[in-house]
Amino acid sequence: MNSCNFSDDETIIRAIKEIEKGLTEKEVQKKFNLSEDDLELIEFVMNDF
Repeated sequence: MNSCNFSDDETIIRAIKEIEKGLTEKEVQKKFNLSEDDLELIEFVMNDF
């Protein structure tokens, strides 16, 4: 079983807002030190909600 490594909710919310402002996922990943799991979660939230 794989465990996921997610950042705290506030960081994810701030990252989503930055992407909505025009930053790329890679820029946001570097800025907030996000994991690949974080990026997958952000992509899911932005595309499905």
